[in-house]
Amino acid sequence: MSSNVTTMIIYVNSGSFRASAAFERIKVYAQFWMRTTDLWVQQISPPAAEASYGHQLAIFLVMITSVMAPSPYISKSFAGERENHTLEALLVVPMSRLRILAAKLAAGLMLTMIYSTFTVVGILSYNFLVNFRGSGSMNSASQIGYFSVEVSTIPLIFFCQFLILLCAIGIGVVISTMAKDQATSESINNLVLLVPTMVIGILGFAGSISQLSGVFGFIVMLIPFTHAIMFLNGVLSPAPDPISLIINIVYMLGFTIVFLILGAKAFEREAIIA
Repeated sequence: MSSNVTTMIIYVNSGSFRASAAFERIKVYAQFWMRTTDLWVQQISPPAAEASYGHQLAIFLVMITSVMAPSPYISKSFAGERENHTLEALLVVPMSRLRILAAKLAAGLMLTMIYSTFTVVGILSYNFLVNFRGSGSMNSASQIGYFSVEVSTIPLIFFCQFLILLCAIGIGVVISTMAKDQATSESINNLVLLVPTMVIGILGFAGSISQLSGVFGFIVMLIPFTHAIMFLNGVLSPAPDPISLIINIVYMLGFTIVFLILGAKAFEREAIIA
């Protein structure tokens, strides 16, 4: 008596909610129409950026640090000085307003890069603890690979954080030059930066952001931090797409340039000291 055994191997990207839903439908359909004794379904989820705990942690640290770091300095440097009536004295020095703005931006960028440096230190310390605790355990290689972050990707993570800082500074300059006082500037800045970041972060944990469609998907793709998360996911994935990474970089740079120009125009107007 010959046995007829058919093996079905399904590769599922667990970071994609559509792929996971499609797999569940296939499994239910197969189990409904076939006897389970005749069906063996083997689910293999390849290591993807969305499925890695270490990758999720790195993306969360980079995004939160980047959007929160520039807010206090930018708000104090523009709205705070106008509130304390020290901006008038600064604007009468023999320097153009664009140079003053550039100096403030350079100082703010150097200050926020300290946050980036400590983010890298934190990731390295986290990797050390994962390797220390995971070495010698059962299946340690796969566990360490799942929970840790590849050291070779840290320079690209640092670069992405630099782009996020530029975007956050550009948005902060526009808000701070138009706000009446420092408290208002910080409140609006945190609302504009943190809320979209948290929403996009939750969407990133739930599934692939690139699969969002319709008006909501279009709005999400307009947010620069969406491209930052997509860039980090691509960098941390086993097979990144260079074209997608370049598109993400170009969009974030273009967004930053536009908002820095708007901030420069707002800083040059006479109402800045009113």
